[in-house]
Amino acid sequence: MLHILAILLFLQAPLSVSQNFYTTPTNGSILITISNIRTNKGKVNVSLFAKGDGFPSNIEKAVALQTVVIQQNKVSLRFDNLPFGTYAVACLHDENGNGKMDTNLVGIPKEGYGASNNAVNKFSAPKFEAAKFPFNAAVLSVNFKMHYW
Repeated sequence: MLHILAILLFLQAPLSVSQNFYTTPTNGSILITISNIRTNKGKVNVSLFAKGDGFPSNIEKAVALQTVVIQQNKVSLRFDNLPFGTYAVACLHDENGNGKMDTNLVGIPKEGYGASNNAVNKFSAPKFEAAKFPFNAAVLSVNFKMHYW
């Protein structure tokens, strides 16, 4: 009887060890590519939001931020070690480097802007609901275009 118990414990040990090695990941990376940038002048400010509060312009409420140099009229960047969930991306082509969206006298943007899912509105800022996407993979690629008036 003791011999059978030892064999059962021996067979169970690899199963419990393998469960520790093969846990399901809960974090990953989002790779973002933004194209259709009209000039390589300036930089692109990219904000990642996990909820609609503050989207797209209140960067204090973003979960991650990056400022990226433009190369060949596009930018590519990566946000790492993010918990799975729902996100939306907003970006600004800050051509003059002043850190804000420049507009004309009636409020029309002079600089480019964009959002994930190419969610843009002609007469208002993009909405989180239109830009959001599910994130539940080790690596997710998100591609969208810069828009200009």
